[in-house]
Amino acid sequence: MATAGGSTVALGLFDLKAEVIRLSQQLTGQLHDRVRGLARHDRSSRLQAAHAVLVVSAFFEALDELASAKLKVKRDEQLAIMLGESTERNWLVYLLVSDIPTPSPERSYSDLVSDLGEFYAAAEQSLMDYLEVGGLGTPCAAADQERLVGREGALVGRALERYDDAHRRLTVEMPEFAVWVGRFEARAAASALAEVEEILVRTTSGRDPDRHRAAVARSYRAALLRPIIEGGPEEIGIPRLGDAFVDPRFRIKAIAPGVRVADEGWWEVPSRPNLTAFLTGYLTTPEATDAPMLILGHPGAGKSTLTRMLAAHLPPADFLAVRVPLREVPAEAEIQDQIEHALRREIGETVTWADLARSLDGALPVIVLDGFDELLQATGVHQSDYLSRVLAFQQREARQDRPVAVVVTTRVAVADRARIPAKGLAARLEPFDGPQVDQWLANWNQVSTARGRPELPSAVVHRFPELTEQPLLLLMLALYDATDGALRRRAADTSFDTTELYERLLGDFARREVRRLHPDQPETRMTMAVEEELTRLSIVAFAMFNRSRQWVTQAELDTDLDALGISPVRSLGTAFRGTLTAGEELVGRFFFIQRTQALQDGKALITYEFLHATFGEYLVARLVVRELADAARDRFWARALRTGRPTDDLLKSLLDSMPMSIRTTVLPFTASLLREVDRSGLRDWLIARMRLLFATFQWNRGRGGDGLPRDLTERGPDYATAIYALNLLLITLCLGPVRASELLPENDDPASTLRHAAHLWRAAVPSEHWFAVTRVLDIRRTWSDGRRDIELESASPTSRIESVEPFWSHSIPPGAEERSWEASSVISNFFELESTQRSVQLSGNLSDDAFRHALQPLIDSIPHTLSAFVIQRTGELESIAHSLIRLWLASELSDGIELEGAYERAAVALSGFGGPDVPESATLAITLFMRMLLREAPRIPGQVILDAIVSLESRNRLRAHHVSMIDELLAGPNQLTNEMIHRLRGVSADYFRKRPRREQE
Repeated sequence: MATAGGSTVALGLFDLKAEVIRLSQQLTGQLHDRVRGLARHDRSSRLQAAHAVLVVSAFFEALDELASAKLKVKRDEQLAIMLGESTERNWLVYLLVSDIPTPSPERSYSDLVSDLGEFYAAAEQSLMDYLEVGGLGTPCAAADQERLVGREGALVGRALERYDDAHRRLTVEMPEFAVWVGRFEARAAASALAEVEEILVRTTSGRDPDRHRAAVARSYRAALLRPIIEGGPEEIGIPRLGDAFVDPRFRIKAIAPGVRVADEGWWEVPSRPNLTAFLTGYLTTPEATDAPMLILGHPGAGKSTLTRMLAAHLPPADFLAVRVPLREVPAEAEIQDQIEHALRREIGETVTWADLARSLDGALPVIVLDGFDELLQATGVHQSDYLSRVLAFQQREARQDRPVAVVVTTRVAVADRARIPAKGLAARLEPFDGPQVDQWLANWNQVSTARGRPELPSAVVHRFPELTEQPLLLLMLALYDATDGALRRRAADTSFDTTELYERLLGDFARREVRRLHPDQPETRMTMAVEEELTRLSIVAFAMFNRSRQWVTQAELDTDLDALGISPVRSLGTAFRGTLTAGEELVGRFFFIQRTQALQDGKALITYEFLHATFGEYLVARLVVRELADAARDRFWARALRTGRPTDDLLKSLLDSMPMSIRTTVLPFTASLLREVDRSGLRDWLIARMRLLFATFQWNRGRGGDGLPRDLTERGPDYATAIYALNLLLITLCLGPVRASELLPENDDPASTLRHAAHLWRAAVPSEHWFAVTRVLDIRRTWSDGRRDIELESASPTSRIESVEPFWSHSIPPGAEERSWEASSVISNFFELESTQRSVQLSGNLSDDAFRHALQPLIDSIPHTLSAFVIQRTGELESIAHSLIRLWLASELSDGIELEGAYERAAVALSGFGGPDVPESATLAITLFMRMLLREAPRIPGQVILDAIVSLESRNRLRAHHVSMIDELLAGPNQLTNEMIHRLRGVSADYFRKRPRREQE
């Protein structure tokens, strides 16, 4: 974006334009020679300086072509225009530090040209201002203005043309200009990285790397020849990293103070292709050494693979790439120590950072800190200042004339747990799109066919888009199919859904692992062994689920497994390491569980996470359904885990912490799995179990040791039982609707008791998860044998929330006498609004506050309208407030029958409203009604007006000022007939004749 400073730079060079143009011509002709052999950072800085001269010279070249006369400006005037004050500062220095738009990787070439257009337009305006003021003595000023600007902004357009021509010429000799703005033509998306690497080689300084730098580069290059995943099935050929890598799409944004990079809304910018190519170009800009660049992605998105590719492709003559896997270095160490630790692991030799920096010989260090999320997740918040420490490291190195670029990778989910520096760039990896999936499959199929296996068709894979978004998930699908074509065989089966895929996918990996560990296992034992393996994995999933996290620490998992009596099934069989914990032994066997690690005080802090959250969510549903099926048959899977527990203790321990609705796929997976069980028998068991649980609630009337209700002193058994009952209810809804009267068959008011249970559930469920419960419920109020009832069902996308039925709220059943009362009859208990407001004030829920805030004007002015309900017609009940709000909205938004109906209903409501209990509220409400009637009389049928006023007068609801409004209405425009007018005048006369003067006043 052009600024005033940038514009005056250009204008201050008026009589120096010949010098600028000459310098530009030298740049295009000699720049290659001038920067050849420079250090990488120095070369980048010189090129950006040359670009600033190029921008200004393009403006003056256009000016030279369009101006008809020489424009003479004194030197002092030039400096005053350029700097805003007279100064002896060197014009070229000022030029290079000004706000001229510069190329950068996050700015496309079209964006750069757009910014330059704004810059040139500001410069053009300043030029015109000068011609009008400072150039009064110039005889051609007016003619020059017309010629330079014209109708189309000729000077701006011509300057952009000159810039574009010069930029194209420079990209041939100086490829960085093309790389910075993506102005190079890669032969294909897959070759973009190779293309950029070729460009960097052409711009190399030509220096030979020292032995340490060469050793590191060799190690990273060797990684390209290794399989894309270590530890895969040996019988299946795995593509090599260098062949199988698909450069991800990404979004890029500049970081500003206070941003939340984990928020989806912050990333509202277009996605771009080829992140590795972008990074390589970014590292040739001076800005790369100013602040760390943050790369975010979900588990399995390929962040670590990306860093391996980047480190392998940076030419060692001009770069020193050091990849630091943060899981393998001491978490509490300084950045410099972590770098040295990583170097030693990579080349097997101790080298200090200071010695390495002295041997760089102009190469730019690029430090890749891979897995910042592992530090955050494993060590907690004490690493939240890590990025600030990285920035401080860069600033220290810059002061020592050792500029260094830093790239940091992290998972999206934990990024906001750290303090983000107020500058730099952030990039987020995007999910694979269709062409990227096809490209990955082409690489996979090339290896498959070479081994005599059939290809995996892309049409089969695209049936499961949720498992193709991340490269590691896509690899799991391919591995699942590789052994016997399991995925291809089911390609045409429309009943083969995600649930069945997950069962077969996870079961296949578990079976393969069991066979690897126990090759002599008889087939009769294999099924049980696989089931045990999947059950243990389900316990891992529950360890995360019940902590409302996507990950769990090793210590937490070991605690949970120990509580269930699950121990390791084998030891390491070596004296060099201790025995594996149950968590290590279990999780370490499955590569689809991400193992994050950080080293602190010499101890490994480990957390586990499924590569895709839905794996864990499926396993949660799977174990629940199996436990339920066994419980319903009086057989308990707990015995398979050697806990020896009878009853449903295991099921309760799994389901008494969090509602199953906190993860969006758990209940749908549960509903799908329940198709395979005895649904009728299971439902009977669930209903019977919930009846017993409801009987034990006692609504928390037990007392703690301090005399306070137990639920106020601790999250005790009542809360755990409540959440367990809630989960059983959610599961039952997967089988069909449930009525409160089914759960509470002997209760006189099952709906009211269920409401008490809902209060208990709301208290037991963490507040941030409560709406996840209500979101899955479709709630209908009904009646059963004269009792209020509630029918619950799983909500669907088309579910609608039914309106309040006031007779139900007032416990007036069908057939009750009140339902036959005539219109305007009042039914109300006049509940205490003050107490209600205090209750809402105490709860502090946003939703409650929002409803109260919306109704506050009514509460303050005419409070009883909220608690008074009036019969509109036989069998129909409505509050006064409801009638008034409906009238206001219809008055502003509707016409015709809807408006007429709103007035009729309001008149009925207000005719019943009044009496000695609420004289002031009734008077105010009727005043509001009469003023609206007066204003809208021209568009309301006369009969509606007449009926409303007569009804109010017949109930003695009118006061003197209301009758005055009637007279005013009759005098103004209206739809009343003469007969109606006569009738209303009679109403007015009768009022003043019947009332004593004191009452009239």
